[in-house]
Amino acid sequence: MVYASLTPETAMAETLAHNRYYGIAVEEAMPRTFVAIEAKLRTIVDFRLGSVRQRIQVSQDRILTVDWRKDVAAGREPITHLIGRAASDIGLEGIIVPSAADPNGHNLLIFPRNLQTGSEIGVLNPNGLPK
Repeated sequence: MVYASLTPETAMAETLAHNRYYGIAVEEAMPRTFVAIEAKLRTIVDFRLGSVRQRIQVSQDRILTVDWRKDVAAGREPITHLIGRAASDIGLEGIIVPSAADPNGHNLLIFPRNLQTGSEIGVLNPNGLPK
Protein backbone atom coordinates (compact mmCIF):
# COMPACT_ATOMS: atom_id res chain seq x y z
CA MET A 1 0.00 0.00 0.00
CA VAL A 2 1.12 3.55 -0.68
CA TYR A 3 0.12 5.81 2.21
CA ALA A 4 -0.02 9.41 1.05
CA SER A 5 -1.48 12.66 2.31
CA LEU A 6 -3.41 15.15 0.20
CA THR A 7 -1.32 18.09 1.46
CA PRO A 8 2.27 18.51 2.69
CA GLU A 9 0.92 19.82 6.01
CA THR A 10 -1.01 16.62 6.60
CA ALA A 11 2.02 14.51 5.65
CA MET A 12 4.11 16.35 8.25
CA ALA A 13 1.36 16.05 10.87
CA GLU A 14 1.13 12.29 10.22
CA THR A 15 4.90 11.88 10.62
CA LEU A 16 5.02 13.95 13.80
CA ALA A 17 2.05 12.09 15.30
CA HIS A 18 3.81 8.77 14.71
CA ASN A 19 7.01 10.04 16.33
CA ARG A 20 5.15 11.48 19.31
CA TYR A 21 3.15 8.29 19.84
CA TYR A 22 6.37 6.32 20.23
CA GLY A 23 8.19 9.11 22.11
CA ILE A 24 10.74 9.65 19.35
CA ALA A 25 12.40 13.04 19.74
CA VAL A 26 12.17 15.31 16.71
CA GLU A 27 15.95 15.58 16.47
CA GLU A 28 16.16 11.78 16.26
CA ALA A 29 13.36 11.49 13.72
CA MET A 30 14.66 14.14 11.34
CA PRO A 31 15.65 14.78 8.68
CA ARG A 32 12.83 13.28 6.65
CA THR A 33 12.42 13.21 2.91
CA PHE A 34 8.94 13.97 1.65
CA VAL A 35 8.07 13.01 -1.89
CA ALA A 36 5.31 14.55 -3.97
CA ILE A 37 3.35 12.09 -6.07
CA GLU A 38 0.68 12.30 -8.70
CA ALA A 39 -1.91 9.55 -8.82
CA LYS A 40 -4.43 8.95 -11.59
CA LEU A 41 -6.90 6.41 -10.26
CA ARG A 42 -10.20 5.15 -11.64
CA THR A 43 -11.76 3.34 -8.68
CA ILE A 44 -11.55 4.99 -5.28
CA VAL A 45 -13.95 5.43 -2.38
CA ASP A 46 -13.96 8.77 -0.60
CA PHE A 47 -14.58 8.48 3.13
CA ARG A 48 -14.86 12.26 3.42
CA LEU A 49 -18.44 11.69 2.30
CA GLY A 50 -20.92 10.98 5.06
CA SER A 51 -22.98 8.86 2.67
CA VAL A 52 -20.02 6.51 2.19
CA ARG A 53 -19.43 6.14 5.93
CA GLN A 54 -23.14 5.66 6.50
CA ARG A 55 -23.26 2.92 3.87
CA ILE A 56 -20.74 0.81 5.79
CA GLN A 57 -22.08 1.98 9.16
CA VAL A 58 -18.93 3.55 10.56
CA SER A 59 -18.73 7.08 11.89
CA GLN A 60 -15.95 9.53 11.21
CA ASP A 61 -15.39 9.69 14.96
CA ARG A 62 -14.80 5.92 15.06
CA ILE A 63 -12.28 6.17 12.22
CA LEU A 64 -10.45 9.07 13.86
CA THR A 65 -10.33 7.85 17.46
CA VAL A 66 -9.27 4.22 17.07
CA ASP A 67 -5.84 3.54 18.55
CA TRP A 68 -4.79 1.24 15.74
CA ARG A 69 -1.29 0.72 17.12
CA LYS A 70 -2.71 -0.53 20.42
CA ASP A 71 -5.16 -2.84 18.63
CA VAL A 72 -2.41 -4.33 16.46
CA ALA A 73 -0.17 -4.87 19.50
CA ALA A 74 -3.06 -6.69 21.19
CA GLY A 75 -3.61 -8.92 18.16
CA ARG A 76 -6.84 -7.22 17.07
CA GLU A 77 -7.57 -5.85 13.61
CA PRO A 78 -8.46 -2.16 13.95
CA ILE A 79 -11.53 -0.89 12.11
CA THR A 80 -9.29 1.29 9.94
CA HIS A 81 -7.26 -1.73 8.81
CA LEU A 82 -10.44 -3.72 8.22
CA ILE A 83 -11.75 -0.95 5.95
CA GLY A 84 -8.47 -0.79 4.03
CA ARG A 85 -8.23 -4.56 3.66
CA ALA A 86 -11.83 -4.81 2.47
CA ALA A 87 -11.27 -2.01 -0.05
CA SER A 88 -8.18 -3.74 -1.40
CA ASP A 89 -9.86 -7.16 -1.45
CA ILE A 90 -12.76 -5.91 -3.59
CA GLY A 91 -10.31 -4.42 -6.08
CA LEU A 92 -10.45 -0.71 -5.32
CA GLU A 93 -7.37 1.22 -6.39
CA GLY A 94 -7.55 3.48 -3.37
CA ILE A 95 -9.49 5.18 -0.62
CA ILE A 96 -9.47 8.70 0.79
CA VAL A 97 -9.72 8.79 4.58
CA PRO A 98 -9.68 11.52 7.22
CA SER A 99 -6.41 12.14 9.06
CA ALA A 100 -6.38 11.65 12.81
CA ALA A 101 -3.20 13.74 12.95
CA ASP A 102 -4.57 16.77 11.07
CA PRO A 103 -8.18 17.74 11.80
CA ASN A 104 -8.53 19.33 8.36
CA GLY A 105 -6.45 16.78 6.49
CA HIS A 106 -7.02 13.64 4.50
CA ASN A 107 -4.91 10.73 3.34
CA LEU A 108 -4.95 8.73 0.14
CA LEU A 109 -4.26 5.02 0.47
CA ILE A 110 -3.35 3.40 -2.84
CA PHE A 111 -3.35 -0.35 -3.51
CA PRO A 112 -0.79 -0.72 -6.33
CA ARG A 113 -1.67 -4.34 -7.06
CA ASN A 114 -5.19 -3.17 -7.97
CA LEU A 115 -4.17 -0.50 -10.48
CA GLN A 116 -6.23 -0.75 -13.64
CA THR A 117 -5.20 -0.03 -17.19
CA GLY A 118 -4.75 3.71 -17.53
CA SER A 119 -4.21 4.29 -13.80
CA GLU A 120 -0.78 5.33 -12.58
CA ILE A 121 1.27 6.62 -9.68
CA GLY A 122 4.37 8.74 -10.24
CA VAL A 123 6.90 10.63 -8.18
CA LEU A 124 7.07 14.30 -9.11
CA ASN A 125 10.57 15.68 -9.61
CA PRO A 126 12.41 12.39 -8.88
CA ASN A 127 15.72 13.97 -9.92
CA GLY A 128 15.40 16.36 -6.99
CA LEU A 129 15.60 13.55 -4.43
CA PRO A 130 18.76 13.23 -2.35
CA LYS A 131 21.26 10.72 -3.70
